[in-house]
Amino acid sequence: DKHAVLQGTLIWALQHTQELAQQLGKEGELSELPDLIARMQATARRAFFDAESGVFVSGEGRQISVASQAWMMLCGVATPQEGQAALLATLG
Repeated sequence: DKHAVLQGTLIWALQHTQELAQQLGKEGELSELPDLIARMQATARRAFFDAESGVFVSGEGRQISVASQAWMMLCGVATPQEGQAALLATLG
């Protein structure tokens, strides 16, 4: 299942789009982006983070993958400490 990976990738892409817009002086054209990113991060955390196991799960089968943990960390849904713990739990 790729839902968590796709959500993390999309959030990451939007974050970098925002950064690029700022560098180009076009952030006014994307003024709604920070709120959208924050809402997507919060939704991803609610949808994919399993607090009991400390990992991000994806889909009806609750798939656990290194890719899901990595993308949730890269896009800021997981704190660095949560991301590290999730990756270690997934690998070990």
